[in-house]
Amino acid sequence: MKNKPIFATVVLILFCATFDLSGQAIKIEKKHKILLRSSWQTINIGDIAHSPGVLALCEKYLPDVEVRLWASNVGDGVNEMIHKRFPNLQIILSSDTLALKKAFIACDFLLHGSGPYLVADKDIERWVKETGKPFGVYGISLSDVPVNIVKTLSQAKFVFFRDTVSLEMESTRKQKSF
Repeated sequence: MKNKPIFATVVLILFCATFDLSGQAIKIEKKHKILLRSSWQTINIGDIAHSPGVLALCEKYLPDVEVRLWASNVGDGVNEMIHKRFPNLQIILSSDTLALKKAFIACDFLLHGSGPYLVADKDIERWVKETGKPFGVYGISLSDVPVNIVKTLSQAKFVFFRDTVSLEMESTRKQKSF
């Protein structure tokens, strides 16, 4: 699978951010927190698997980082399945405005999960506007790219595409803009 090296790179970038140039761990005064924007739908196992997959990678490669899941949908038994594997995970539904407000204050970074496009572009815009904190995007595809999406992606700390067609399209768009 071509996505594993890409996501491993994302995890490596986040992991390396906790070390100085000599390889010594940077003393972290507080536990870093990532708000994972994912769990778009429960229609098929592929859609369901994205969130627990990234949670498992974060658990393995970023063990000292707390991850909170900002979910669109964890119905159809998905909530129970995720909590069985990640019993301490805080799942925040989009409708829970108070929990989202608290997560915006507490979390240091927003990670937009895999999807067929930038699924939560409005949520990213809201994150940036309300917090001024960084975000990253992994595992998305692009086809037609509206101007607002281009603007949002240009603000990301990183963007990893899940297919070479999207990567080539974005590379071509960037070359034309120079």
